Amino acid sequence: MLMKNLKIISLFTVVSSLFLLSGCTSNQTIGGNTHDLFTKYEYGDRWKTLVEDEVVAFGKPTTFLVNEPKDAIVIAGKQYSYVLNKGGSDFFNLISQLNPDDIQLRQDLNFVSPDKDSHHFTGYLKFSYTPSTGSLNQRETLLFKQYGILPCDCGEATEQNQHYIFQIKLEGNLYPIVENLDSLKPLSKPYKVRIQYYQDKREKVTLSTQEKLTRLPLVPFTLAIDALVLPAQIMGISYQP
Repeated sequence: MLMKNLKIISLFTVVSSLFLLSGCTSNQTIGGNTHDLFTKYEYGDRWKTLVEDEVVAFGKPTTFLVNEPKDAIVIAGKQYSYVLNKGGSDFFNLISQLNPDDIQLRQDLNFVSPDKDSHHFTGYLKFSYTPSTGSLNQRETLLFKQYGILPCDCGEATEQNQHYIFQIKLEGNLYPIVENLDSLKPLSKPYKVRIQYYQDKREKVTLSTQEKLTRLPLVPFTLAIDALVLPAQIMGISYQP
């Protein structure tokens, strides 16, 4: 009788242990251990979107911005402003010296932030250039080199035209919305901008993305911008009348 009871107890112990182990494994798989009702723990490597916005206009600050260069370019979004302190002015200077019919932006603006609490971002603007002669001449080559614009590895060729794909590195900071947004002439088609950060470790999640955004250390921004109109050919879009 004693042996029978011992076997039952042992079997119960093994089954209980297996249940607890499998329970922990499942819990980690679906999101980690929850120690209370209001705290969630997430695991794994992945990109998380911090900001997803729509571009209204490009412009230059009407007054000097503290801690930003004089030639800073502002991307005015519906939710935030994206002040480019590197790369933006070089791109505008370049396209002013080339035929806009030969330039085409390749994709929306995708930036990377070092972490979810930073308002700094970096990224690349990719565009194609199709010279009318089929190849870059000396002047064009020197222009690209002058502004530090490099060819990327994503070149595409067709039988009729050679498309040169270039990229220019952009850096900047996130600011609140510009005060004269309603007076700016909007684009006729959506042009997106997104900022992401890379999560590569266990993270305690207590705030929603929108709550995180409201706590970003944004610098007060109470000025307007003078709009810079990109030629419609470049963006493949036009401006609303």
